[in-house]
Amino acid sequence: MSEAGSATTYTLSDGQQIACATTGSGPDIVCVPGGPARAAGYLGDLGGLDGRYTLRLVDNRGSGGSRPTDLAALTVERIAQDLVELIPLLGLERPALLAHSFGARVVGKALELRPDLAGSVVLVTPAPIVVDPALFTDARRDLVEQRAGDPAYADAVEAARALPSARPREQGFLLEETTPLWYGRWEPQQQEHAAREGRDVDVRAAMTLRNEATRWSPPDVSEVDAPVLVVAGSLDFLTPPAAAHAVHDLFTRGTYVEIDGAGHFPWVDEPAAFAAVVDDFLRGDALT
Repeated sequence: MSEAGSATTYTLSDGQQIACATTGSGPDIVCVPGGPARAAGYLGDLGGLDGRYTLRLVDNRGSGGSRPTDLAALTVERIAQDLVELIPLLGLERPALLAHSFGARVVGKALELRPDLAGSVVLVTPAPIVVDPALFTDARRDLVEQRAGDPAYADAVEAARALPSARPREQGFLLEETTPLWYGRWEPQQQEHAAREGRDVDVRAAMTLRNEATRWSPPDVSEVDAPVLVVAGSLDFLTPPAAAHAVHDLFTRGTYVEIDGAGHFPWVDEPAAFAAVVDDFLRGDALT
Protein backbone atom coordinates (compact mmCIF):
# COMPACT_ATOMS: atom_id res chain seq x y z
CA MET A 1 0.00 0.00 0.00
CA SER A 2 1.29 3.49 -0.82
CA GLU A 3 0.05 7.07 -0.99
CA ALA A 4 -0.41 8.78 -4.37
CA GLY A 5 -1.68 12.34 -4.08
CA SER A 6 -5.05 12.24 -2.33
CA ALA A 7 -5.49 8.54 -3.17
CA THR A 8 -3.96 5.43 -1.67
CA THR A 9 -2.68 2.74 -4.02
CA TYR A 10 -2.94 -0.97 -3.29
CA THR A 11 -0.98 -3.76 -4.95
CA LEU A 12 -3.03 -6.70 -6.21
CA SER A 13 -2.02 -10.32 -6.74
CA ASP A 14 -0.72 -9.74 -10.29
CA GLY A 15 1.21 -6.61 -9.32
CA GLN A 16 -1.35 -4.11 -10.65
CA GLN A 17 -1.59 -0.91 -8.63
CA ILE A 18 -5.14 0.21 -7.84
CA ALA A 19 -5.81 3.75 -6.60
CA CYS A 20 -8.62 4.49 -4.18
CA ALA A 21 -9.45 7.96 -2.86
CA THR A 22 -11.35 8.41 0.40
CA THR A 23 -13.70 11.27 1.20
CA GLY A 24 -16.41 11.93 3.77
CA SER A 25 -17.20 10.25 7.06
CA GLY A 26 -19.55 7.57 8.29
CA PRO A 27 -20.24 4.02 7.09
CA ASP A 28 -18.24 2.96 4.04
CA ILE A 29 -19.48 2.84 0.47
CA VAL A 30 -17.08 1.39 -2.11
CA CYS A 31 -17.79 3.27 -5.35
CA VAL A 32 -17.10 1.70 -8.76
CA PRO A 33 -17.15 4.13 -11.71
CA GLY A 34 -18.36 3.57 -15.25
CA GLY A 35 -17.00 4.86 -18.52
CA PRO A 36 -15.63 2.34 -19.21
CA ALA A 37 -12.10 3.29 -18.09
CA ARG A 38 -13.25 6.54 -16.51
CA ALA A 39 -11.44 7.73 -13.38
CA ALA A 40 -13.72 7.88 -10.36
CA GLY A 41 -13.39 11.63 -9.81
CA TYR A 42 -16.47 12.38 -11.93
CA LEU A 43 -18.60 10.80 -9.18
CA GLY A 44 -17.77 13.82 -7.01
CA ASP A 45 -19.51 13.76 -3.65
CA LEU A 46 -22.46 11.80 -5.12
CA GLY A 47 -24.99 14.49 -4.35
CA GLY A 48 -23.71 15.09 -0.83
CA LEU A 49 -23.50 11.46 0.30
CA ASP A 50 -20.02 12.23 1.62
CA GLY A 51 -21.71 14.14 4.45
CA ARG A 52 -23.19 10.87 5.75
CA TYR A 53 -20.86 8.17 4.44
CA THR A 54 -17.19 7.48 3.75
CA LEU A 55 -16.89 7.19 -0.01
CA ARG A 56 -14.12 4.92 -1.30
CA LEU A 57 -13.69 6.07 -4.90
CA VAL A 58 -11.95 3.32 -6.87
CA ASP A 59 -10.08 3.97 -10.11
CA ASN A 60 -10.57 0.73 -12.02
CA ARG A 61 -7.58 -0.94 -13.66
CA GLY A 62 -6.57 1.13 -16.68
CA SER A 63 -8.00 4.46 -15.46
CA GLY A 64 -6.94 7.40 -13.32
CA GLY A 65 -4.37 6.47 -10.69
CA SER A 66 -4.61 2.79 -11.64
CA ARG A 67 -2.44 3.24 -14.73
CA PRO A 68 -0.41 1.90 -16.47
CA THR A 69 -1.91 -1.49 -17.04
CA ASP A 70 -1.43 -4.51 -19.28
CA LEU A 71 -4.13 -4.15 -21.92
CA ALA A 72 -4.11 -7.91 -22.46
CA ALA A 73 -5.35 -8.29 -18.87
CA LEU A 74 -7.98 -5.58 -19.20
CA THR A 75 -11.30 -7.42 -19.02
CA VAL A 76 -14.46 -6.99 -16.98
CA GLU A 77 -13.69 -10.30 -15.28
CA ARG A 78 -10.23 -9.11 -14.21
CA ILE A 79 -11.56 -5.76 -12.97
CA ALA A 80 -14.19 -7.67 -10.99
CA GLN A 81 -11.44 -9.81 -9.47
CA ASP A 82 -9.60 -6.58 -8.63
CA LEU A 83 -12.61 -5.46 -6.61
CA VAL A 84 -12.81 -8.78 -4.78
CA GLU A 85 -9.12 -8.45 -3.87
CA LEU A 86 -9.30 -4.74 -3.01
CA ILE A 87 -12.09 -4.83 -0.44
CA PRO A 88 -10.12 -6.75 2.22
CA LEU A 89 -7.08 -4.56 1.49
CA LEU A 90 -9.30 -1.60 2.43
CA GLY A 91 -9.96 -3.33 5.74
CA LEU A 92 -13.63 -3.84 4.92
CA GLU A 93 -15.95 -6.81 5.16
CA ARG A 94 -19.23 -6.88 3.23
CA PRO A 95 -19.37 -3.11 2.65
CA ALA A 96 -21.99 -1.31 0.64
CA LEU A 97 -21.07 -1.23 -3.06
CA LEU A 98 -22.20 1.55 -5.38
CA ALA A 99 -21.63 1.21 -9.11
CA HIS A 100 -22.45 3.62 -11.90
CA SER A 101 -23.25 2.66 -15.51
CA PHE A 102 -20.55 0.29 -16.85
CA GLY A 103 -19.46 -0.27 -13.26
CA ALA A 104 -22.62 -2.33 -12.75
CA ARG A 105 -21.15 -4.99 -15.03
CA VAL A 106 -18.00 -5.05 -12.92
CA VAL A 107 -20.01 -5.41 -9.72
CA GLY A 108 -22.23 -8.07 -11.31
CA LYS A 109 -19.16 -10.16 -12.17
CA ALA A 110 -17.68 -9.55 -8.71
CA LEU A 111 -20.90 -10.78 -7.10
CA GLU A 112 -20.80 -13.87 -9.27
CA LEU A 113 -17.30 -14.56 -7.95
CA ARG A 114 -18.27 -13.73 -4.37
CA PRO A 115 -22.06 -13.59 -3.78
CA ASP A 116 -21.41 -12.52 -0.17
CA LEU A 117 -19.04 -9.70 -1.15
CA ALA A 118 -21.40 -6.83 -0.24
CA GLY A 119 -23.82 -6.04 2.53
CA SER A 120 -25.84 -3.78 0.21
CA VAL A 121 -25.58 -2.88 -3.48
CA VAL A 122 -26.59 0.33 -5.26
CA LEU A 123 -26.58 0.28 -9.07
CA VAL A 124 -26.97 3.76 -10.54
CA THR A 125 -28.29 4.00 -14.11
CA PRO A 126 -26.64 0.62 -14.73
CA ALA A 127 -25.41 -0.67 -18.04
CA PRO A 128 -27.55 -3.74 -18.76
CA ILE A 129 -26.22 -6.97 -17.34
CA VAL A 130 -28.28 -8.92 -19.86
CA VAL A 131 -28.27 -7.00 -23.14
CA ASP A 132 -31.62 -6.75 -24.93
CA PRO A 133 -31.69 -4.13 -27.73
CA ALA A 134 -35.48 -4.04 -27.51
CA LEU A 135 -35.15 -2.26 -24.17
CA PHE A 136 -33.49 0.69 -25.90
CA THR A 137 -35.08 1.29 -29.30
CA ASP A 138 -38.55 2.56 -28.38
CA ALA A 139 -37.46 4.11 -25.09
CA ARG A 140 -34.72 6.18 -26.70
CA ARG A 141 -37.05 7.28 -29.47
CA ASP A 142 -39.57 8.51 -26.89
CA LEU A 143 -36.91 10.32 -24.86
CA VAL A 144 -35.58 12.03 -27.97
CA GLU A 145 -39.03 13.26 -28.96
CA GLN A 146 -39.48 14.80 -25.50
CA ARG A 147 -36.49 17.07 -26.22
CA ALA A 148 -37.14 17.64 -29.93
CA GLY A 149 -38.70 21.07 -29.54
CA ASP A 150 -35.89 22.54 -27.45
CA PRO A 151 -33.18 24.40 -29.45
CA ALA A 152 -30.57 23.46 -26.82
CA TYR A 153 -30.91 19.83 -27.91
CA ALA A 154 -31.20 20.31 -31.68
CA ASP A 155 -27.83 18.79 -32.62
CA ALA A 156 -28.14 16.00 -30.04
CA VAL A 157 -31.62 15.10 -31.29
CA GLU A 158 -30.39 14.97 -34.90
CA ALA A 159 -27.51 12.68 -33.88
CA ALA A 160 -29.82 10.44 -31.85
CA ARG A 161 -32.20 10.05 -34.77
CA ALA A 162 -29.31 9.07 -37.06
CA LEU A 163 -27.75 6.64 -34.59
CA PRO A 164 -29.89 3.50 -35.19
CA SER A 165 -29.15 3.34 -38.93
CA ALA A 166 -25.52 4.54 -38.78
CA ARG A 167 -22.60 2.40 -39.84
CA PRO A 168 -20.59 0.99 -36.90
CA ARG A 169 -17.65 3.32 -37.45
CA GLU A 170 -19.99 6.32 -37.27
CA GLN A 171 -21.87 5.24 -34.17
CA GLY A 172 -19.23 6.30 -31.64
CA PHE A 173 -19.10 9.83 -33.03
CA LEU A 174 -22.88 10.13 -33.14
CA LEU A 175 -23.22 8.84 -29.59
CA GLU A 176 -20.84 11.55 -28.38
CA GLU A 177 -23.01 14.11 -30.17
CA THR A 178 -25.96 12.99 -28.03
CA THR A 179 -24.19 14.08 -24.82
CA PRO A 180 -26.80 16.73 -23.85
CA LEU A 181 -29.39 13.92 -23.80
CA TRP A 182 -27.38 12.12 -21.13
CA TYR A 183 -28.48 14.73 -18.59
CA GLY A 184 -31.82 15.79 -17.22
CA ARG A 185 -31.15 19.34 -18.36
CA TRP A 186 -28.34 21.03 -20.26
CA GLU A 187 -27.24 23.88 -18.01
CA PRO A 188 -23.74 25.10 -16.99
CA GLN A 189 -23.37 22.53 -14.22
CA GLN A 190 -24.17 19.65 -16.58
CA GLN A 191 -22.01 21.11 -19.35
CA GLU A 192 -19.05 21.40 -16.97
CA HIS A 193 -19.53 17.82 -15.79
CA ALA A 194 -19.68 16.57 -19.39
CA ALA A 195 -16.59 18.54 -20.42
CA ARG A 196 -14.36 16.69 -17.96
CA GLU A 197 -14.99 13.30 -19.61
CA GLY A 198 -12.05 13.81 -21.97
CA ARG A 199 -9.74 14.22 -18.97
CA ASP A 200 -11.22 11.30 -17.03
CA VAL A 201 -11.21 8.55 -19.65
CA ASP A 202 -8.20 6.54 -20.78
CA VAL A 203 -9.00 6.13 -24.48
CA ARG A 204 -6.96 2.97 -25.12
CA ALA A 205 -8.38 1.23 -22.07
CA ALA A 206 -11.91 2.33 -22.98
CA MET A 207 -11.58 0.95 -26.50
CA THR A 208 -10.24 -2.33 -25.15
CA LEU A 209 -13.14 -2.72 -22.74
CA ARG A 210 -15.74 -1.73 -25.36
CA ASN A 211 -14.36 -4.36 -27.71
CA GLU A 212 -14.41 -6.87 -24.89
CA ALA A 213 -18.03 -5.97 -24.17
CA THR A 214 -19.03 -7.35 -27.57
CA ARG A 215 -18.14 -10.76 -26.12
CA TRP A 216 -19.91 -10.01 -22.84
CA SER A 217 -20.95 -13.04 -20.81
CA PRO A 218 -23.63 -12.01 -18.31
CA PRO A 219 -22.92 -12.96 -14.70
CA ASP A 220 -25.03 -15.33 -12.64
CA VAL A 221 -26.32 -13.26 -9.70
CA SER A 222 -28.92 -15.78 -8.53
CA GLU A 223 -26.93 -16.51 -5.34
CA VAL A 224 -26.72 -12.85 -4.29
CA ASP A 225 -28.72 -12.36 -1.11
CA ALA A 226 -27.76 -8.74 -0.42
CA PRO A 227 -30.44 -6.08 -0.95
CA VAL A 228 -29.96 -4.28 -4.26
CA LEU A 229 -31.17 -0.80 -5.17
CA VAL A 230 -31.37 0.17 -8.85
CA VAL A 231 -31.60 3.92 -9.44
CA ALA A 232 -32.86 5.11 -12.82
CA GLY A 233 -33.23 8.57 -14.31
CA SER A 234 -36.53 9.27 -16.00
CA LEU A 235 -34.75 11.15 -18.83
CA ASP A 236 -31.70 8.88 -19.20
CA PHE A 237 -30.85 8.35 -22.88
CA LEU A 238 -27.93 5.98 -22.23
CA THR A 239 -29.75 3.60 -19.86
CA PRO A 240 -33.47 4.24 -20.30
CA PRO A 241 -35.68 3.32 -17.33
CA ALA A 242 -36.87 0.09 -19.00
CA ALA A 243 -33.26 -1.11 -19.30
CA ALA A 244 -32.51 -0.19 -15.69
CA HIS A 245 -35.64 -1.99 -14.51
CA ALA A 246 -34.49 -5.13 -16.33
CA VAL A 247 -31.34 -5.09 -14.18
CA HIS A 248 -33.48 -4.83 -11.06
CA ASP A 249 -35.44 -7.89 -12.13
CA LEU A 250 -32.31 -10.06 -11.97
CA PHE A 251 -31.96 -9.76 -8.20
CA THR A 252 -34.04 -11.60 -5.62
CA ARG A 253 -33.99 -8.63 -3.24
CA GLY A 254 -34.15 -5.81 -5.76
CA THR A 255 -35.63 -2.34 -5.24
CA TYR A 256 -36.20 0.02 -8.16
CA VAL A 257 -36.43 3.81 -7.87
CA GLU A 258 -36.77 6.24 -10.76
CA ILE A 259 -35.76 9.85 -10.16
CA ASP A 260 -37.94 12.27 -12.08
CA GLY A 261 -36.07 14.81 -14.18
CA ALA A 262 -32.72 13.03 -13.92
CA GLY A 263 -30.55 11.62 -16.67
CA HIS A 264 -27.58 9.26 -16.62
CA PHE A 265 -25.90 11.19 -13.80
CA PRO A 266 -28.73 11.70 -11.29
CA TRP A 267 -26.44 13.08 -8.57
CA VAL A 268 -25.63 15.95 -10.97
CA ASP A 269 -29.20 16.66 -12.10
CA GLU A 270 -31.07 16.00 -8.85
CA PRO A 271 -28.46 15.74 -6.07
CA ALA A 272 -30.80 16.05 -3.09
CA ALA A 273 -33.27 13.51 -4.44
CA PHE A 274 -30.48 11.10 -5.35
CA ALA A 275 -28.77 11.30 -1.97
CA ALA A 276 -32.09 10.84 -0.17
CA VAL A 277 -32.97 7.74 -2.19
CA VAL A 278 -29.60 6.09 -1.52
CA ASP A 279 -29.55 7.11 2.13
CA ASP A 280 -33.09 5.82 2.74
CA PHE A 281 -32.18 2.50 1.16
CA LEU A 282 -28.95 2.03 3.10
CA ARG A 283 -30.49 3.06 6.40
CA GLY A 284 -33.40 0.77 5.77
CA ASP A 285 -30.98 -2.09 5.33
CA ALA A 286 -29.25 -1.31 8.61
CA LEU A 287 -25.87 -0.40 7.18
CA THR A 288 -23.41 -0.07 10.06
